[in-house]
Amino acid sequence: AIARREMIIKDYSQINDNGNPVLTSDISFSSPSTAAGICGGCSSNGWVEWKNDKGQTLDEVYRNK
Repeated sequence: AIARREMIIKDYSQINDNGNPVLTSDISFSSPSTAAGICGGCSSNGWVEWKNDKGQTLDEVYRNK
């Protein structure tokens, strides 16, 4: 997972003024958790990590209707 994250940062991002990578193109992932893991650099549950501007998780918005 670390090697994949490093490849994505190298090939699909630019470093911003704060020293953080910012994606410069869209990338599709197989699950929200895979995307969260790549962004965070560790295993993550994307269904609870990703939140909208109201603070609702993906789980709240899409699974618990």
